Amino acid sequence: MISLTPTEIERYRRQMMLSNFGEEAQQKLKSSTVLVTGVGGLGGTAALYLAVAGIGKLILVRGGELRLDDMNRQVLMTDDWVGNPRVFKAQETLLSINPDVEIEAVNDYVTADNVDELVQSADIALDCAHNFTERDLLNAACVRWRCPMVEAAMNDMEAYLTTIIPHETGCLSCLFPEKPDWG
Repeated sequence: MISLTPTEIERYRRQMMLSNFGEEAQQKLKSSTVLVTGVGGLGGTAALYLAVAGIGKLILVRGGELRLDDMNRQVLMTDDWVGNPRVFKAQETLLSINPDVEIEAVNDYVTADNVDELVQSADIALDCAHNFTERDLLNAACVRWRCPMVEAAMNDMEAYLTTIIPHETGCLSCLFPEKPDWG
C-alpha cells in the first residue's frame, strides 16, 4: 500500500476522521487512477473534487479549445484561457490546488483509436462526455476491459448519474437504446 506523506496526512486529516474511512481508505484513494472524459462543466467539477479528496492520478480527456460561452459552468477555467485547449488549463488549475495529485492531460476526444489505452490505464472511468458517440465508445471499452464506469450527464435542466459495473449491471446502451438528441 502507498504510504501518505506528512503533508497528505495534514491535507486529508478531516476526511480521515470520518467513521469507516481513516488512513487506509485515504491510501486506497492515493493508489487509484481515475479517467475523466469530457472535462467541461460536469467533468471539471468532478475532477476538482477527486483532486482535493486525494485521488492518486487523474487522466483528463477533452479535445477542443475553451470558448467564452463555456465560462458560466467550467470552474477550472479562467477568462485569459479562452481560445486555448481547456484540458491543459484544467490540469494547471488542479495542480495549483493539489500538487500531490498526478494529472495526465489528453487534448483529444474519446475515439476508437485511443479508448482502449485510456481505459486500461485507469481503475475506474468517469464519463462526462458531451455526446453519445464518445459515451458509447467508452462504455464498450469499459465492458471489454472490465473497468467500472460512472456515467454522468447534464443537458438543459436534466441530469442523471449511474454506475455501470461490467458484466453485473446494464450498460449504457441498455439505459439509452435510443440516444437522446442533446445539443
